[in-house]
Amino acid sequence: QMVPAYGSVIGHDYVTEWGLVYEDKPKECPYTASEVANEAFRAIAGTLYNKQCLDPAIVSNSRSNSLYNQRPLRSGIDAGRIGVEIDGAQCLFPHPISPGRAQRIFALLLAQKLSSSSWDEFQDPQKSSHGTNTRIRHIVLIF
Repeated sequence: QMVPAYGSVIGHDYVTEWGLVYEDKPKECPYTASEVANEAFRAIAGTLYNKQCLDPAIVSNSRSNSLYNQRPLRSGIDAGRIGVEIDGAQCLFPHPISPGRAQRIFALLLAQKLSSSSWDEFQDPQKSSHGTNTRIRHIVLIF
Protein backbone atom coordinates (compact mmCIF):
# COMPACT_ATOMS: atom_id res chain seq x y z
CA GLN A 1 0.00 0.00 0.00
CA MET A 2 1.30 3.46 -0.89
CA VAL A 3 1.31 5.81 2.11
CA PRO A 4 1.68 9.52 1.26
CA ALA A 5 4.55 11.29 2.97
CA TYR A 6 3.62 13.47 5.95
CA GLY A 7 0.06 12.10 6.03
CA SER A 8 -1.23 14.26 3.22
CA VAL A 9 -4.58 12.43 3.17
CA ILE A 10 -6.80 14.34 5.60
CA GLY A 11 -8.52 12.36 8.33
CA HIS A 12 -6.40 9.21 8.08
CA ASP A 13 -4.61 8.11 11.23
CA TYR A 14 -1.12 6.93 10.24
CA VAL A 15 -0.04 6.52 13.86
CA THR A 16 -2.01 3.27 14.17
CA GLU A 17 -1.13 1.93 10.70
CA TRP A 18 2.18 0.08 10.37
CA GLY A 19 3.78 -1.94 7.67
CA LEU A 20 6.16 -1.41 4.82
CA VAL A 21 6.03 1.93 3.08
CA TYR A 22 7.12 2.05 -0.54
CA GLU A 23 7.75 5.28 -2.35
CA ASP A 24 7.67 5.49 -6.13
CA LYS A 25 10.39 8.11 -6.06
CA PRO A 26 12.75 7.98 -3.07
CA LYS A 27 13.36 11.37 -1.50
CA GLU A 28 16.75 12.94 -1.93
CA CYS A 29 18.46 14.35 1.12
CA PRO A 30 18.18 18.16 1.17
CA TYR A 31 21.54 19.90 0.93
CA THR A 32 20.78 23.62 0.64
CA ALA A 33 19.46 25.96 3.33
CA SER A 34 16.23 26.47 1.38
CA GLU A 35 15.62 22.72 0.96
CA VAL A 36 16.31 22.04 4.65
CA ALA A 37 13.95 24.91 5.58
CA ASN A 38 11.26 23.32 3.39
CA GLU A 39 11.69 19.97 5.16
CA ALA A 40 11.63 21.64 8.58
CA PHE A 41 8.44 23.50 7.56
CA ARG A 42 6.78 20.21 6.56
CA ALA A 43 7.84 18.57 9.85
CA ILE A 44 6.55 21.49 11.95
CA ALA A 45 3.26 21.80 10.03
CA GLY A 46 2.77 18.03 10.18
CA THR A 47 3.28 18.06 13.94
CA LEU A 48 0.89 20.97 14.47
CA TYR A 49 -1.85 19.23 12.48
CA ASN A 50 -1.09 15.68 13.74
CA LYS A 51 0.09 14.49 10.33
CA GLN A 52 3.71 13.83 11.16
CA CYS A 53 5.70 10.89 9.87
CA LEU A 54 5.62 7.66 11.81
CA ASP A 55 8.17 7.31 14.60
CA PRO A 56 10.84 4.76 13.57
CA ALA A 57 11.74 4.17 17.23
CA ILE A 58 8.47 2.26 17.75
CA VAL A 59 9.37 -0.36 15.15
CA SER A 60 12.99 -0.43 16.29
CA ASN A 61 11.89 -1.12 19.88
CA SER A 62 9.52 -3.89 18.81
CA ARG A 63 12.37 -5.66 17.02
CA SER A 64 14.82 -5.11 19.86
CA ASN A 65 15.79 -8.16 21.90
CA SER A 66 17.18 -6.23 24.87
CA LEU A 67 15.98 -3.42 27.09
CA TYR A 68 19.33 -1.70 26.58
CA ASN A 69 18.77 -1.44 22.81
CA GLN A 70 15.44 0.39 23.13
CA ARG A 71 15.15 3.97 21.93
CA PRO A 72 13.15 6.61 23.84
CA LEU A 73 9.61 7.27 22.64
CA ARG A 74 7.51 10.39 22.79
CA SER A 75 4.80 10.32 25.39
CA GLY A 76 1.42 12.05 25.39
CA ILE A 77 2.98 14.94 27.29
CA ASP A 78 5.22 15.66 24.27
CA ALA A 79 2.32 15.74 21.79
CA GLY A 80 2.68 19.41 20.82
CA ARG A 81 6.41 19.86 21.33
CA ILE A 82 8.51 20.79 18.35
CA GLY A 83 12.27 21.03 18.15
CA VAL A 84 14.46 21.65 15.15
CA GLU A 85 18.20 21.16 15.51
CA ILE A 86 20.51 21.96 12.62
CA ASP A 87 24.16 21.07 13.21
CA GLY A 88 26.69 22.44 10.75
CA ALA A 89 24.32 24.98 9.19
CA GLN A 90 27.30 26.72 7.60
CA CYS A 91 27.65 23.71 5.26
CA LEU A 92 24.23 24.51 3.74
CA PHE A 93 25.53 27.71 2.15
CA PRO A 94 27.71 27.85 -1.01
CA HIS A 95 30.10 30.47 0.41
CA PRO A 96 32.15 30.46 3.65
CA ILE A 97 30.09 31.67 6.60
CA SER A 98 30.43 31.49 10.39
CA PRO A 99 28.33 28.90 12.24
CA GLY A 100 26.46 31.57 14.24
CA ARG A 101 25.61 33.63 11.18
CA ALA A 102 24.51 30.49 9.31
CA GLN A 103 22.13 29.58 12.17
CA ARG A 104 20.61 33.08 12.15
CA ILE A 105 20.16 33.12 8.37
CA PHE A 106 18.62 29.65 8.46
CA ALA A 107 16.26 30.69 11.28
CA LEU A 108 15.13 33.66 9.19
CA LEU A 109 14.56 31.42 6.15
CA LEU A 110 12.49 29.01 8.24
CA ALA A 111 10.51 31.85 9.84
CA GLN A 112 9.74 33.26 6.38
CA LYS A 113 8.57 29.82 5.23
CA LEU A 114 6.41 29.28 8.33
CA SER A 115 4.82 32.72 8.13
CA SER A 116 4.01 32.92 4.43
CA SER A 117 3.75 29.40 2.96
CA SER A 118 0.48 27.65 2.27
CA TRP A 119 -0.60 25.13 4.91
CA ASP A 120 -3.42 23.74 2.71
CA GLU A 121 -2.12 20.16 2.58
CA PHE A 122 -2.09 20.00 6.38
CA GLN A 123 -5.32 21.81 7.29
CA ASP A 124 -8.74 20.20 7.13
CA PRO A 125 -10.75 22.14 4.51
CA GLN A 126 -13.99 21.73 6.50
CA LYS A 127 -12.44 23.33 9.62
CA SER A 128 -10.74 26.25 7.90
CA SER A 129 -12.87 29.22 6.92
CA HIS A 130 -12.54 32.55 5.18
CA GLY A 131 -9.18 31.79 3.58
CA THR A 132 -7.34 31.09 6.82
CA ASN A 133 -5.10 28.62 4.99
CA THR A 134 -3.22 31.42 3.23
CA ARG A 135 -3.13 34.13 5.90
CA ILE A 136 0.18 35.46 7.13
CA ARG A 137 1.22 33.90 10.42
CA HIS A 138 3.27 35.78 12.97
CA ILE A 139 6.53 34.13 13.96
CA VAL A 140 8.75 35.05 16.92
CA LEU A 141 12.49 34.37 16.75
CA ILE A 142 14.57 34.49 19.90
CA PHE A 143 18.35 34.28 19.67
